[in-house]
Amino acid sequence: MALTQAGTRSTVEYPSTDAEPMAQNTKQYRYITTLQGGLSAMFRDRPDVFVAADLFWYPIEGDNTTRAAPDVMVVFGRPKGVSGRSRNACCASKSSNAPSDWRRNCANSA
Repeated sequence: MALTQAGTRSTVEYPSTDAEPMAQNTKQYRYITTLQGGLSAMFRDRPDVFVAADLFWYPIEGDNTTRAAPDVMVVFGRPKGVSGRSRNACCASKSSNAPSDWRRNCANSA
């Protein structure tokens, strides 16, 4: 996160939408939802695996312009649950840039 002139951390807004469609056509949509559903079923007994579709991932904490939006992603080390609007983005750790560290870094962005 960026520091303000007073030396305090500023709040960075991580957008949860880019106004682009999830899929370009119905065939692609079926592929995305089938993969997301299949992976969710595969990891249903693992409370530490989060499966998402069409969700932003921000690999650099504090940088809301560098992002990726994979069609489907599996995040190990992240508990299952529904992402709220302000937590709808995955933030990576500054130290590792690993998606599995985003839970800790986005905890205060709700």
